Amino acid sequence: MSPDLAAQIIAHAWMDASFAEALQGPDPYGAIQATLGVTVAPGTPLPVIPPPPRAEELGLVVQSGQVAGVACCGGCACCWCGGPATRVCNSTQQ
Repeated sequence: MSPDLAAQIIAHAWMDASFAEALQGPDPYGAIQATLGVTVAPGTPLPVIPPPPRAEELGLVVQSGQVAGVACCGGCACCWCGGPATRVCNSTQQ
């Protein structure tokens, strides 16, 4: 099984509790076929579904006023850094 397919199975199980339960049932390969449209040969080792990460672990909880993955452009009116609005925002810099 490719790492991409394993990641798809895990991600879908995190988003869909019934799919996660079906993976634990008598026909997990049928559940994958029905849900993802991918045929996995019976007997192929399936990924272990770990508990989903908490938002804090993903870095999605932002309390500092900084937006993850967005660089401050240096003081424009829409800047998240709280600096003075010294110029018009150039969105390509954010």
